[in-house]
Amino acid sequence: MNSLSIIISFFAFLMGVEHQNETQKQEIKEGTILVIGHPSANDYKHIQFPKKNIIIKRGGLPNWDSGDQIKVIVTNIRIRSNSSTEVFLKRADSRKFFNSFPVIKANLESAIASKELIRPSHNDRKVTAVGL
Repeated sequence: MNSLSIIISFFAFLMGVEHQNETQKQEIKEGTILVIGHPSANDYKHIQFPKKNIIIKRGGLPNWDSGDQIKVIVTNIRIRSNSSTEVFLKRADSRKFFNSFPVIKANLESAIASKELIRPSHNDRKVTAVGL
């Protein structure tokens, strides 16, 4: 009887987590403000920052520490053929990433799950986006 209640509790927990992920996915639309969080490993796996040599070729500064805790705006959402959601992000302060890239791409579900992209708290959502 005890193991049955543990199994039922486990499945109920999984269903709640899945429902929460679907709710977050549905809430994100063009114009939504997100925050770039810490990478899940040494580098970002789900946010597609350009490689160091490409940044240098375009005259940018490859400072990876500057990418942390930046507010970004979702400018475009694309559903890929493998049913993953790809989002295009630009900085909320109208600056360019690494002083040379106006927009970057990210895999929405994976980036949110690994906390590379974070929904800001309710008080931070009052930031208005200019120039969308």
